[in-house]
Amino acid sequence: MNEKPTLIYIPPNVGGGSKGISIGGITTVRNLLEAFAAFMFSLLVMLIVKTIIPISLLSWIIVFVGLGFAFFCVMGVNGEPMSVLLLNIISYNNRRIFVTLRPPMPVKEEKPVVTTKFEQKIQDLILKNKKGGDQ
Repeated sequence: MNEKPTLIYIPPNVGGGSKGISIGGITTVRNLLEAFAAFMFSLLVMLIVKTIIPISLLSWIIVFVGLGFAFFCVMGVNGEPMSVLLLNIISYNNRRIFVTLRPPMPVKEEKPVVTTKFEQKIQDLILKNKKGGDQ
């Protein structure tokens, strides 16, 4: 009756069986490198824009958009890095196929159906009169 509850501390599975986990298991090293590359690219674009257009507000907007994209790169999409998502989008756009439900039908000339020689002579006379009447 004098039982005390036993508390057992189970540490979180940080890093688990996967390699390359950083920041306490939040993200992978690949995501961090992509975020760093995205932010550096935005700084490069900012410097280029600042030399062409001397408006500092536009360059700061570019930096904040790059910073937001870098945070998006850190988290990834569905557990995958942003580069995988971009490559999937590019490969989808290159390999997609447009399917039509009904292919266009070729236009055929209507030829009169002739079963006997008598009907053939009558159709020849009708066609001759049509050609003669048009002139």
